[in-house]
Amino acid sequence: MCVLSKTSLYIYQVCMGFPLKYTSESGTGKRLTFSPAVFCWGLTKTILQTGLMSFVIYVILTKGLVIFSNTNINLNVYLVLITTTMLTEVVTFYSCARSYTNFLDICVTLERVDYRLQLTPSKCWMTVKFTALICVIILTPIIAGGMSLYHILKLTKDHELIISRIILYSCSIATYYFQVCILVQFHEVTHCIATRFRLINARIRQEVIIQSYRQSVLRQYPRCINRGQDRNSNNKIKTFMSAYQMLCEAVDKVNAFYCDPLLSIIFYRFVYVTFTLYALFLCLVSENPLGHIKTPIWLTVHICYLLQIVSSSSDVTQAADETSPIICKLINKDLDAGLKRQLDSFLLQLAFQNVEFCAKGGFKVNRKMLTTMAATVTTYLVILIQFQTQIKSNY
Repeated sequence: MCVLSKTSLYIYQVCMGFPLKYTSESGTGKRLTFSPAVFCWGLTKTILQTGLMSFVIYVILTKGLVIFSNTNINLNVYLVLITTTMLTEVVTFYSCARSYTNFLDICVTLERVDYRLQLTPSKCWMTVKFTALICVIILTPIIAGGMSLYHILKLTKDHELIISRIILYSCSIATYYFQVCILVQFHEVTHCIATRFRLINARIRQEVIIQSYRQSVLRQYPRCINRGQDRNSNNKIKTFMSAYQMLCEAVDKVNAFYCDPLLSIIFYRFVYVTFTLYALFLCLVSENPLGHIKTPIWLTVHICYLLQIVSSSSDVTQAADETSPIICKLINKDLDAGLKRQLDSFLLQLAFQNVEFCAKGGFKVNRKMLTTMAATVTTYLVILIQFQTQIKSNY
């Protein structure tokens, strides 16, 4: 079974309750199937975190903002942040539990592609660069959140506030790692698809060049060429084209599985980037030394997360878009008439293919999304600063 290794699947089961497991079947090897036990674990974890964060909201509303005196962020801001965290947790788990069959379809489609391309089943895992980035993303919230928690605990002796802050810290870290697991899983799937797109491109190029060379030899030495090899070459091109279409189907199924998690997680990051910049402004105004260190670190982590999501998505789109220019360049070579017709037909099909990832159809996950988000964040940040300035002027 491709896409997931045993290690990554175990991590997803523990951190996000991903309701799939490997089972051994005679004649087919290990397969992914639904796991009721893992589903129950994920459901229990989600309900527990939602209940605990609801308790934190209750404490904030009843006790005030003493617990957040280190940042001076107003009540509404923290309520929005906590509510967004809860919604992201619930939506992402619900989507994984409801749409797990789409993930099984992704695995089956990629297996069919491997069979067409005569590839041995491989398990994609993280590159060294991506692993280093994930380590930084994982360690940063523990350090920054721990510093903030230690500083806050020194400022208050109210046990209910202390407990609520510890709960908030623990639940936020759990939700954060939940999202890191989604990022790693999305990276694994997109890396598998992009690798196969590039393999198809390389094989098409190789086969067309070989065919072009055979045509040039045929004109000089017609008796030395076996015409049966031309039919074999045409069949290979058909196989590559069929595999390409299967990969496009896999992208559609990936969109169906990840559309809800991507929408909720990107919205979560949008909210957090906006309010982290707002917190940085308040730290600069209040000359809070802890905030000067912690807030830029959090901001960097959120931005790195978004950049990696976009990078993984764009990698598939870029690999798929490389096919059309390759064929346009190769089709002008000296080729068999049947092969040229195949390539012309494939070019027409590519004109109607749109290999991109979407967040529930709301927007496309690409680099243009980042510029749009940056402009929107700037707009909301200016509004928040104006509100803060207006409040101070009234006092």
